[in-house]
Amino acid sequence: MFSRGLNVCTLAGNVIAIDTRTINPVEIVINVDNKHEKNSFVVTIIVWNDSLASHKVSYVEEGSLIIVTGSIEPLPYISEYDDQPYSGLQLTAFDIFLDVNS
Repeated sequence: MFSRGLNVCTLAGNVIAIDTRTINPVEIVINVDNKHEKNSFVVTIIVWNDSLASHKVSYVEEGSLIIVTGSIEPLPYISEYDDQPYSGLQLTAFDIFLDVNS
């Protein structure tokens, strides 16, 4: 059983890449810094056309800071660099908040 209300996450990060080659969904990749440790991690953001977030995608630029709310899921992958398995995260966006100061 899946409950949408129990799987809501809010992340803030700097945009690394925006893939607008496909119209639905748009993929945004952000880098999330860990302030307590000197490392960071990457999260793939999925934005579907019927979401509130889709209206803000045109304002998102590489390097800008965004805050994204959505449902998060694991996204395991095999690295092309060393053929080793790694764990990743994918967030399906409900809404995007833009940092107007960045």
